[in-house]
Amino acid sequence: MPNLLESPSILLVILIMLTIMLVVALGLLIWLINRTGKLESKYKKFMRNSEGLSSIEDVIFRCLEEIDYLKKEYVMANNRIIELDNRSAANIQKVAVKRYNVFEDVGSDQSFSVVLLDRNNDGVLITGLYTREGTTTFAKPISSGLCQYMLSAEEKDVLEEALNEKY
Repeated sequence: MPNLLESPSILLVILIMLTIMLVVALGLLIWLINRTGKLESKYKKFMRNSEGLSSIEDVIFRCLEEIDYLKKEYVMANNRIIELDNRSAANIQKVAVKRYNVFEDVGSDQSFSVVLLDRNNDGVLITGLYTREGTTTFAKPISSGLCQYMLSAEEKDVLEEALNEKY
């Protein structure tokens, strides 16, 4: 049986195959070096010490401290908003005005009714009635949108208008 390694054609084929494998390995090595360089560049950019911090661990701890601080600030701001919202409930938030003529023989719409309500529909209805002799003004308390005194049609209209207003 002849030795295959002694044949020149076989040696040539082996040499060509080894050369191809060497070129492929060299190409792979160049690709890996290039890829490693890109990763190293990204790593250096990620780890750069622009804020006087010595490690990524310091950066993470600083971020966690900032998150804790912002959480506390959020809670304080939210509590302040709730406090202001509760305080504003008593402010006048719904207003309605209606002018009308009570007496036909007196010209123009000189009489009026004004309703001023807070968020809970508590407030006052102020009415001014104009006559030839003068003007009479009076107020009626409103509690939860209701009045304990008799209301005229105009007063009922203006109260309903105020109650339907969105705050």
